[in-house]
Amino acid sequence: MKRYEFAGGIVRHGTDCIYVDRNEDNRIYNLLKENENLAIITAPRQCGKTSMAWSVGEQLAHTDYKFVFIDFRLLSSFPKDITESQRGLLWFHGVMKMIVNNLQLNESDFNLWCETYSNKTSLTVQFIDFFKNFIRGKIKHSLVVVFDELDRFGEWGYFTDDFFRAIHIIFSERHQLRISFILAAIAHPSLLLKDTIKSSFKVGSHFPLPDFDTSETTVKQWIEGLIIEDEKMRFSIGKEILNQTGGHPFLTAYLMHRFNETDGKDISDITPLIDEIVQNAINPIFGLPIFKAPRDFIVERERYAFAVLGVYRNILDGLVDLTTIPEEVLAILYTTGLTKFVDNRFLDVRSPMFRRMFDEKWCKRTESGMGTRDWYSPLFIPSYAVKERPNICLINAGGTLGMVEHDNKMVPPQNKEEFFDVYPGLKAIADINYLPAKPKDGANIFPEDWAQIARDIYDRRNDGYDGFVIVHGTDTMTFTASAVAFALGPGIKNPVVFVGAQTPYNIPHGDAMANLSRACMIASKDIPEAVISFGDEVYRAVRAQKYNDYLFKGFHSPTFKPLAIITEEIEIQKESLWKDETRKMECDNEFDDRVLQIGQYPGFDPTWLDMLIESGNIKGIIIESLGIGNLPTRESKYNLMPVLGKAIKKHQIPVIITSRYPINPEFTDKYIPATEPLQLGVISAGNMTSSAALTKLMWLLPQIEKDIMSGDLKEQYKLEEIKKLMAHSYIGEVDKIKVLG
Repeated sequence: MKRYEFAGGIVRHGTDCIYVDRNEDNRIYNLLKENENLAIITAPRQCGKTSMAWSVGEQLAHTDYKFVFIDFRLLSSFPKDITESQRGLLWFHGVMKMIVNNLQLNESDFNLWCETYSNKTSLTVQFIDFFKNFIRGKIKHSLVVVFDELDRFGEWGYFTDDFFRAIHIIFSERHQLRISFILAAIAHPSLLLKDTIKSSFKVGSHFPLPDFDTSETTVKQWIEGLIIEDEKMRFSIGKEILNQTGGHPFLTAYLMHRFNETDGKDISDITPLIDEIVQNAINPIFGLPIFKAPRDFIVERERYAFAVLGVYRNILDGLVDLTTIPEEVLAILYTTGLTKFVDNRFLDVRSPMFRRMFDEKWCKRTESGMGTRDWYSPLFIPSYAVKERPNICLINAGGTLGMVEHDNKMVPPQNKEEFFDVYPGLKAIADINYLPAKPKDGANIFPEDWAQIARDIYDRRNDGYDGFVIVHGTDTMTFTASAVAFALGPGIKNPVVFVGAQTPYNIPHGDAMANLSRACMIASKDIPEAVISFGDEVYRAVRAQKYNDYLFKGFHSPTFKPLAIITEEIEIQKESLWKDETRKMECDNEFDDRVLQIGQYPGFDPTWLDMLIESGNIKGIIIESLGIGNLPTRESKYNLMPVLGKAIKKHQIPVIITSRYPINPEFTDKYIPATEPLQLGVISAGNMTSSAALTKLMWLLPQIEKDIMSGDLKEQYKLEEIKKLMAHSYIGEVDKIKVLG
């Protein structure tokens, strides 16, 4: 007797598990066997796409094909401290090595090929030539390659687009190469592309998997595992289970397994089992993951979440015409697995069991975790008034979040109307005064922009705003946010919230609308600091650090916990806020840009630094060390001590030592980093981030110069004063620094 497999993984033909064929099995097999091709299998999770891809591949392997199965979940994680291009290279080499191992080829030959050839070309060309030259030089058979779990591409960088470009090109030469592909995923590859402007994927044949029908052939295959002697009763039970599950692969296998497990005898024993499954659907202990997945998928796509639930509620009432559903909403509904197509014209609830489990009560529970209607979805217009609405000043400094699309290019909006056209949900959160600040890419933000943003906020401090939101590019956001925080000082009374995004507003699953909406909400809270709001956390601006360019969690605060956590409620960590009721907001917004920041690396020649120092144009030096403060001190041409000593003693240039890995607070009292440099006069930045240390020094220098000019500070005490001020925490930027001397 065969058993029912429902715990995940591959169900194989010819094993002791039930594998039921669908029409798509034969269609895909014939497509690839008769004419090298590319088949795209899509279906929600636990609907059999992986098993089908494996099954077709194995059948082809029984002919004259070699079969390769690549599961992208098995790719190793990347080292943290490498560039994006290095990540791409490691990723592609990982994929190619998996193919080599699948085919049991000599790994040494592959490594030699990589060394002598692959690094000389782009990632796309490397992957193409890997098949053309390396694989075809080793394998004479036809080849079928299954790429499974393509949905993992969302976790990786833009280099995954190169994968699709390569597959596209190989597809055009598939007959010469005698190669076929099967791509298995929840979403079609066209929805997995990151650079949607430059990329497209319109090749191959698409097979969205249907659920199982109740035909005699299908029922007979399913009931092979039912432990009932009466064949007629066994058929009736199998057909009723398929009716109740709608032919959903996982639910059907699970319900038949439970029927066996409870020693079911006839059709009447099915209903109690369904009641039990439905009652446990939302139970975190007994409930199956399949019941939680649709809610999570909808909530994560906040921009369209309310629209999706609105359409789904209509479907609960009856069939809904496909032409009335926005494309993005239709894609999300299909991917959740909640619905099915009827006659290719209508959408219906997937099955009677789904109708019971995912009912109006489920909709309300899901909706309760999504915030206020119109936060995210441009498909609804606010139809209610919010009492005591917050009043927010929004400054658009640019970046991905601050741009709109024109002629396939992201450009600054021409006016506030164009900005609110792409973020209409903001109007439901607050009364927002839009202030354009010459929006531009974060790479083009400079100290004069820091000064202007600080001045714009200061000039409006008494205009009745509950808070300020600054839309900014992510690459330089920590610098601008830190600089503005120092300029305004500890007397900030309202939130000054910097926010950016990893994706543009026109990516349905992206973070643009979510981040901006959350930032506006944070700006209405009692957080009297300059902060960065990103993802579901709010960080002190002078403690934040960007660490990832692709994941939606792109920032962190390595030495200080978040000031707020954004969940169903905004949880403010009040004990961590930097409040000074006695101070007023300031606007000390001068910055000296004659500060040189150097990233230490093995082989850095100090004579280059000496030439810059002798030029007389350097007023401060920041050295970002490789560890927690140590610099080369041994006698060699790389010894930095003589040059740094000359800068400090001869030219009175402050030298600050920081780290790309800010020191944890517990180290600051126990560990004195870089003892020899500190004894020389180098100043420790403690556990400040590099951006906070740089902007603080650039901010301090003009103030020191003013004090010297006014006679309040003697020139010979300049470095001692900077040392004292760098160790002092103005706005919570640094923990206690143990100072030598």
